[in-house]
Amino acid sequence: MIRQHATLELNISGMDCSGCARHLESVAKRIFGVTKVTTLLSDRKVEFLYDPAKTTSAAIRESIAAAGYATISEE
Repeated sequence: MIRQHATLELNISGMDCSGCARHLESVAKRIFGVTKVTTLLSDRKVEFLYDPAKTTSAAIRESIAAAGYATISEE
């Protein structure tokens, strides 16, 4: 069985430095089902590749919010 992965791109309010970007990557990598995280500090965006059978975009947003950052969907 081939699993389909979904992508989610979020604008992140408060991601102002490389430390913030590393922190968000660390948080995102601990989310069950997230397989790849790419931070774009200059654009204040984070891109997620995830398995929708294991997590949802809402769960990803909640984890980022729990880490202290506001998200704005680009969907």
